[in-house]
Amino acid sequence: MTERRSTSGWLRWLALVLALAALYVAAARLEPLLTLPPERKAPALWPPSGIALAALLLYDHRVWPGVWLGAFLANFLDNFNVVNPFPLSAHLFVSAGIATGSALQALAGNFFVRRLTGSVRPFQQVTHTFTFAGVSMLMCLISATFGAASLYVAGFAPTKAISFIWWTWWLGDMMGVLTVGSFILTWNRRPSTDWHPHRLADAALLLLLLSVLACAIFGILSPIPGLLTPLTYLVIPLLLWTTFRFGLHGAATALVLVSALAVVGTAHATGPFAQPTVESSLLFLQVFIGVLSITMLVMSAALTERDAGEDKVPQWESVFNRASWAAAMADPADDRLKVVNHAFSAMQGFTVEELVGRPLADRSPRKPGGVASTSPDRSPEKRL
Repeated sequence: MTERRSTSGWLRWLALVLALAALYVAAARLEPLLTLPPERKAPALWPPSGIALAALLLYDHRVWPGVWLGAFLANFLDNFNVVNPFPLSAHLFVSAGIATGSALQALAGNFFVRRLTGSVRPFQQVTHTFTFAGVSMLMCLISATFGAASLYVAGFAPTKAISFIWWTWWLGDMMGVLTVGSFILTWNRRPSTDWHPHRLADAALLLLLLSVLACAIFGILSPIPGLLTPLTYLVIPLLLWTTFRFGLHGAATALVLVSALAVVGTAHATGPFAQPTVESSLLFLQVFIGVLSITMLVMSAALTERDAGEDKVPQWESVFNRASWAAAMADPADDRLKVVNHAFSAMQGFTVEELVGRPLADRSPRKPGGVASTSPDRSPEKRL
């Protein structure tokens, strides 16, 4: 029985590794849609980086060989060509170097997100969301460094191009983690609210409006490219409304949608981020996506915290009111009683309604005859 369980666990691990590698390669094949003209060598957003981190957070660090294998195959298939002047050994070296950087990057991100947030879904608290963003910035330095160094050592990239390759690699990976990674981590858990037909219809309509507006702004559907360029940030109110209406799941979905349309529009040299040079286009586009990502994720985390606090209030009030000991809370701003329980009101000889709103110093217990005592030596402050 133990041997059978061991075999079953090994087969499950192998299936996860192969599935992750296949998904990595499939996502990497989207590169022609995500690179900017004229060179089309630097993707503005790299989805495999987000897939790799999400896979390790959800299925443990043991599936890292799937990241390495997927990155190796994706880069080998993209770079190797029979008419290419570089030998096969050089392609193998570069692919292995890039794959090693990608795997180490995902492992580092998995370790620090778990260690610093204590969760594999860090978008439930504002501080954890900022931590996730910070980890994304740092972890993506690994792959960029390994990738640029591998290309330089193998002779694939000249010295003058290394700095451009490095920072575009870093930003592209970071955008992939913030958008695709957050999307996968969010939708791995079902939404907490019920998605009845009316709510689904609202979501579909909102995403449709967002898609049409984004397509028009980024020049995908606009008959005159650049016509709506001054209206670029009109997508933000719709993104905010999506976040308030549908929470983290709505924010993550809308974020991926707008980011993808912005990249596609810029890749076709249309929209507000299509600049005369590739460097300028990438910088404007990636800053837009990065700011949008962090804003939406932090906003949704704040709403999640608020909703969680509101859900706990009725439970807290029930325990407070049923407590057998006397308890009261005062507002530190004006020193007036805000909440009292029944035990406290019985001890003072007043009703709860009579005590709430009274100054903390003005709560002398009522005499049996019904008149409140004002004797200094019987003041509750001296007894409590």
